[in-house]
Amino acid sequence: MAVDMDVRIMYILDVYYCVLQKLVGIGFAVYFAVVLVTFGYAAETKLKVSVESGSLSLTSPDEASLSGVSLESETKVVQGLLGAIKIIDNRGSGVGWSVTASVSDFSCCDGKYTIPVSYLTIKPGKFTTGGNSEGVKSGATKIVGDSSEVITLMSANNGSGMGAYEINPTIELKIPSDALAGNYTAVISITVI
Repeated sequence: MAVDMDVRIMYILDVYYCVLQKLVGIGFAVYFAVVLVTFGYAAETKLKVSVESGSLSLTSPDEASLSGVSLESETKVVQGLLGAIKIIDNRGSGVGWSVTASVSDFSCCDGKYTIPVSYLTIKPGKFTTGGNSEGVKSGATKIVGDSSEVITLMSANNGSGMGAYEINPTIELKIPSDALAGNYTAVISITVI
């Protein structure tokens, strides 16, 4: 009976020893895995892209018409839309820009008759954009003084105005009662700088 007990004790100790070896082996495996993860290597890759500058461009209609009028004993006001003025700033510099206009006198019949440009009012109105409108603004409504006057239609501050913008000013012209009948034409020069 004592021998059986000794054999059982030896067997139990042997099982404990085997289990302990496996646990110690697993512990070392986990330890080495942690060490490998902890002391792994990292690398960096520089990702480059070249963004090239474009240009500042402006497009405007070839012509626009104001509503017609019949002369009467009092001054009449005719109006119309100038048409879409489009500004695209792809320079990538953010230096801003200004869209200005100057207008000649209205003339008819090979310059024989004129309506002074001082009878003209320009209302820039609201602009539209698919981009950021911060720092961009429309100009104020302005009665044109003479053909040398420069009217601001829209402007973008430094650090703004990149992308595409559009404005469609309203033009109003007073027709005095003593105007001579005919088809009058003026030239509006639009500039972006």
